[in-house]
Amino acid sequence: MNVRSRLTLALAFLISASICVHPEAASWNVTSRLATVESLVDRDTFAIEGSGFKTGDQYFYAGHFYSDKPIVMSIVGAAVVEGLRAVHINIVSNRQLLLAVLTITTVSLPFGMAIAAIAELLRALGNSDRAAAAIATVAGSATLAFPFATVLINHVPAAACLLVGLVVIVRYAARSRLLILGGSMFALAIGIDSSYALFVIVAPLAIGRASLRHYIMFAVGACIVLVPLAASNLVLSGTILPPDTNSSLYNYPGSPFAHGYILGSIGERSLAQIVRYAFEVTFGQRGLFLYSPILLIAVYGFVHGLRFPSSPETRRVLSFVTVASSVYLVSVVLGTTDYGGDTYGLRRFVGISLLMCLSLSAIWNQIRLRCFVRRVFLCVFGFSLLLTGLGVRDPLVTGSFPARDALPILFAYGRTHMAAAATHVIVLGILGTVAFLTVHSALTSNGQHAKRRGLV
Repeated sequence: MNVRSRLTLALAFLISASICVHPEAASWNVTSRLATVESLVDRDTFAIEGSGFKTGDQYFYAGHFYSDKPIVMSIVGAAVVEGLRAVHINIVSNRQLLLAVLTITTVSLPFGMAIAAIAELLRALGNSDRAAAAIATVAGSATLAFPFATVLINHVPAAACLLVGLVVIVRYAARSRLLILGGSMFALAIGIDSSYALFVIVAPLAIGRASLRHYIMFAVGACIVLVPLAASNLVLSGTILPPDTNSSLYNYPGSPFAHGYILGSIGERSLAQIVRYAFEVTFGQRGLFLYSPILLIAVYGFVHGLRFPSSPETRRVLSFVTVASSVYLVSVVLGTTDYGGDTYGLRRFVGISLLMCLSLSAIWNQIRLRCFVRRVFLCVFGFSLLLTGLGVRDPLVTGSFPARDALPILFAYGRTHMAAAATHVIVLGILGTVAFLTVHSALTSNGQHAKRRGLV
């Protein structure tokens, strides 16, 4: 894809997500980040006890309260605010404006970059421009990524860093020095979402059978980011590990997490409870495939793509995504119990939702060359678009599958937020229509051409 096509794709999703941004801090997750930004800008400190943004997502260390969120997004957000101050624009005093600006610059913008990176990665793997753009459109419009690109949450920007790093690894594999950038982007994903450490561990699968120099360059790039992150953790929490791995930091009077907050609760649950939780986060009321049914087709894409890879690069990428996503899914099942709070679906699955869409390229020809398969795919895609649109309403509050109570929820939302509801409906209607027509055109035009050649 040329630069203009990638830029158009990125801008389309950036603008759509920006218009749907939620200007109200609806959860501790959001206010915790805002408190750090405000403290950095107004008091030059990471300590948040003096902030006007109150949150329960905090820990106590060395006489101060700190946000337990990774600091990279907050540092970037503070830089944005200071940049605006330099041109005499002060947004700290206006909470809604502050939240909107930070969400657009640190979440919606990386979202657009992530979609462009998917298209670029698919093109690097040998897919046509049209197929790459269509699959990237599916990833951006029919998964949980879009709803969570409208709120100040870290999963989308972390996934964006991972995808950019993957593009560097695949596109510039022959130039080992550029793997420093790839390693840095993977490590930056950890600085935004510490659970992405799992992706760095399996990164050698993406690099493949390269020389030792390639692995060293990747490791050097990762260390450039990870060493300062470890140092900041040491200063702010007394350990080089993320603060949410240290339960003692949450044992302060009035702590909502005094009875346990860190990962690793498997020993407190029976096998039956673990199995039930696994079902709930995959196919149940908070299930990955329930909220993004298009990923069911992506699973078949992995099976087919690994059996019949179109190139060694494709095998490497699909192997990396398969192993990384599987390990991540298991870690969520075994290491969490809270479904990530009251959110639309499971917000922790945003990253693997985007990655899993890469496998659609392995079966794209099957979809476009078979009329029945193509129609099934478009139906599933359309239903996924609808579910994504419902999630944009309020991704941090919903907490259950919307099929049962979608109309009452949407009606109540429309009454209390009429302007926002109307804007969301219009934007999502336009985006959904354009996305569906883009994918439909990419499939049917090729399909009609194949039909004339007698392949269908």
